Amino acid sequence: MLLMDTHQIPTSLKIGPHLVKLSLNYRSKKSLGVFLAQKLEIRLRPKLPPTVLLDTLLHEIKHAKEYLLNENQLPNEEELRVSIQATNEAQFVLDNPKFLIWQLSLCQQIIGSRDHISSHSGNTWKHTPRGEQLSPGTDEPERT
Repeated sequence: MLLMDTHQIPTSLKIGPHLVKLSLNYRSKKSLGVFLAQKLEIRLRPKLPPTVLLDTLLHEIKHAKEYLLNENQLPNEEELRVSIQATNEAQFVLDNPKFLIWQLSLCQQIIGSRDHISSHSGNTWKHTPRGEQLSPGTDEPERT
């Protein structure tokens, strides 16, 4: 079983104007992680398998965003909600490049290769390091 080298996980994330601390010292047997709003902290269990760690951290980040960015206070119109959530997600990505690097490293460890090949409509599609999809049988990015 793969275990992530936990010293690489970011120690904090910026969510909106807030700096949220990350720690791997959660000891509850009821759940794998928790967002503590009053402490601006996400706590995760130590030594989780990489896929569980990634899923749990993203889950707790969603809780933090719901609380800190008031995403749960939006009107019931789906398009408006999705638009605001997408803007919040874009800002989160821009504010936390080290988290994205860690997340990519974790995903590469899980997948086992930088050049992940996936099946798409019976064709083999390759992806460049920047995530561009290559046309089958070529080294040129697909034009859409």
